[in-house]
Amino acid sequence: MKIMIAGAWDETNENLLSSAFQIAKVAAEKKHIIITGGGTGIPNSATHGALAVNGISIAYSNEGHCEGGHEPATFRVATEMGWDGRSVLAVKSSDLLIVIGGCNGTLNEITLAYLNNIPIWVLEDSSEMICRLKNFLYEGKYIDKRKNVEIEFFNSAQSMIEKLNSKNILQN
Repeated sequence: MKIMIAGAWDETNENLLSSAFQIAKVAAEKKHIIITGGGTGIPNSATHGALAVNGISIAYSNEGHCEGGHEPATFRVATEMGWDGRSVLAVKSSDLLIVIGGCNGTLNEITLAYLNNIPIWVLEDSSEMICRLKNFLYEGKYIDKRKNVEIEFFNSAQSMIEKLNSKNILQN
C-alpha cells in the first residue's frame, strides 16, 4: 500500500515531527511505501522514518527541491507543477492519506483525497486548521453530503500505529 503522510513543511513541534517519523517507520516496516510532498517539517520526518528501516519513500516535490540531493527520499519526483500540482500527483498516487497538522496546502490534499475516495486519517488537534476542520465536517466525518469517504480522527499517533498494525487498516 502507498501511504501519503501530509503536514506542514515548516512544522517545528517535536511531538508532531516524532509522530510523523514513528508512523512512517511502522508503515515502512510493514512494507508500505511512504509518499510525501517533499521538503522539510512533517514530510521530512516521515521520509526519515521510512528510511530508518530501509523502507521506500517517494517525495513529490515542487521544482528545485529535489536538486542537489537535498531531498533524502528513495525516489524524488520534481514535478515542476507548483505546490498545488505536486499535491495532485502525490495524493492520486496514494491509497491512504495520513494528516499530521498542516495548513492550506494540507487542506487541499484532504479535499483531493476526498474527491478521489482515498481514506483519510487525521491526527486530532495537530494544528489550528485541523481543529477547525472537525467543526466544519458534514455529520462530523464527511466533507459534504455525498459522503465519498469518512474522515477518521485519531487522538494519538499510537492509535494510528495500532490501526496500521491491524489486519483491516482501511476498514472503519
